[in-house]
Amino acid sequence: MESEANSPKSGSTLLAILVRRKKIFALSLVILTLAGLPWALSTPRLHFYKATFMTGQTEINTASNRQDNSAQAVISLLEEVIIPEAKSGLAEQWPDINRMAINLRLTNNPRLITLETRIADSETKNAVKLYGVILEKLISQQSENYFAAQKRLQNQLQTRVAAQQQLQQSAVETIQLKKFLTQPLPSNTQLTTTNKSVNDNNEQLYQLLDLEYQVNQNLLNNSLMIIQLQDQLSTIKSPKIVMQPALSLQPAGPQRSLKFMIIFSLAFIGAAFLVFFLNSLSQTRSLLEQTEKRDLK
Repeated sequence: MESEANSPKSGSTLLAILVRRKKIFALSLVILTLAGLPWALSTPRLHFYKATFMTGQTEINTASNRQDNSAQAVISLLEEVIIPEAKSGLAEQWPDINRMAINLRLTNNPRLITLETRIADSETKNAVKLYGVILEKLISQQSENYFAAQKRLQNQLQTRVAAQQQLQQSAVETIQLKKFLTQPLPSNTQLTTTNKSVNDNNEQLYQLLDLEYQVNQNLLNNSLMIIQLQDQLSTIKSPKIVMQPALSLQPAGPQRSLKFMIIFSLAFIGAAFLVFFLNSLSQTRSLLEQTEKRDLK
C-alpha cells in the first residue's frame, strides 16, 4: 500500500516540477528557435540557393539586354560564393567577363574565408557546376557578340569595296568626257547637230561630279565607321570555348527552403502541443489528488 501511495506522489511531484517550469521550457524553446533561425539561414545550402536565384536573375538580365546588371550579378555571385579551387582555374581561362575586370584572388575578409571553408566542405561540386554553367552562358554570349561584330565589319568592308569600284567607274567616265570635250569643234554644218550632244555631255559630267562627291562622302563615313568597329574589336577578345557535357544542377532553392519552413513549423507546433498536454495532465493530476483527499476525509 505504501508503494502504491508513493508512486502517484512521485509522479505528481515530477509533473508538478514540469508544470512549474513550463514557462522556462517554453522560453528556452523560443530562445532555441530564434537562435537556430540565423544558423539555418546561413548554411551553405541556402547560399547555393541564393546563387541559383542570382543565376536566374542573370539570365533575365541577359534576355532583356541589360549586360551591365548581368555582369554585376555574376561579379557579386563570384565574390560571395566562389571557392579557392575554382578561382585559380577561372583566372587562367577567363580573366575578363563582359569587359569588366573581376579580381579572383583571396581576400582577408573573415566572412568570405568562413564562407569559402563551408562551401569547400559541403557544396564544392555543386558550386563548380554552377560556375561552369554561368561561364558557359557568358562565353556563348560574348562569342555571339564577337561574331556579330565581325559580320558587321565584313559588311562594311564589302560596302567600301563596292563604293571604290563605283568611284573608279565614275573616274573612267569623267576621263572619257574630258577627252571628248578637248576634241576640236566640228565644222559649221555639223555645229547645230553636235551642240545638243555637247550640252548633254556637260550635264552628264555635272551629274558624274555630283555622284563622285557623294561617293567620296560615303567613303569617308564608311572609313570612320570601320575605324570605330576596329577599335571595338580590339577591345573584344576571342573567348576560348570549351565543350563540356551538360551539367545537372540541384533543384531550385525555394522548394528546399519551403520544405525546411514546413518541417520547422510542424516541430514548433508539436512542442507547443507537448507543453499543453503536460499542463492538462498536471491539472488532471491535481484534481485527482484533491478528490482523493476529499475521499480520505
